[in-house]
Amino acid sequence: MGNNRPIVNSIHRHWWTTLLALPTGADTPGYAALRRVWADNTINTVFVDESGDLRSKSKRGIYRTDSEDHLMVALFENWAALPDCSWVAPFLHACGIRPSGNVQAVGWSYEYTQDRPGKKPGKLTADIVVCWQDQNGEAVLVLETKKPGNRLWGEKDLPDSSPYCDVPGFDGIARRYACMLVAADDAAAMASLLHNQPVLTWERLLSLQVEAFGRLPVSSALRAFLVGAIVHQGAGYGIISAPFPMTWMADQPAAPNIKEQAPQTRADRRVAYWRPVRQRSVGSRSVE
Repeated sequence: MGNNRPIVNSIHRHWWTTLLALPTGADTPGYAALRRVWADNTINTVFVDESGDLRSKSKRGIYRTDSEDHLMVALFENWAALPDCSWVAPFLHACGIRPSGNVQAVGWSYEYTQDRPGKKPGKLTADIVVCWQDQNGEAVLVLETKKPGNRLWGEKDLPDSSPYCDVPGFDGIARRYACMLVAADDAAAMASLLHNQPVLTWERLLSLQVEAFGRLPVSSALRAFLVGAIVHQGAGYGIISAPFPMTWMADQPAAPNIKEQAPQTRADRRVAYWRPVRQRSVGSRSVE
């Protein structure tokens, strides 16, 4: 029981290590929405085995890095770090939706479950629900998510086959939309199964986040850090935003090419890169 590493066997010990964007306190709406996922003992089945390692009895749950539960929360929750609603309209456009005027407020949650008395199925759980307010009031979007490489889909997985929008919780909201969120490699196959339903890709979602964080009125170094964090996060799941946010990196050699291209000389290894500069960041003058 002495093994307290935060991630063991690709399983997180704590819910807060699964995210880049953390809530600012336990009294925030963001924390409450995240608790719906990490505190669900019907899908989170992590335990400690006799050797002290983390194991899981199922493939579900936010704590498993290879689960859809984890992927959708880890990537989508990045939006919480943005200070306003300027990202919402571009995101909705990518889902085939045109909001009415400016978006004034937005909220979202995960694994929203509703009973449907007298209907089949009698219960539905929406992966992600996004609600926004514009000049025509409230509207909701339900996202059904699929992790990359998961190409076995049933009727219940398709928004136009399962009435995700037809739940009592949405009573009084006239504008209701549904969209699939899948990997780019799966987008064409998914689109062929749908009837007039849009498909958003994880790659496009990351690109939208990169663009939104790249517009923040902060220093270029801080913007580069935020963008880099999102790109790094996506790469860990095999997802890369496109186009790549920093065009100057397009000519940088890949790891298998280092030996052949030899981008560093013996003399380079003796340069005093440690000497102080005004700011060791994007845009700083290189040491000669």
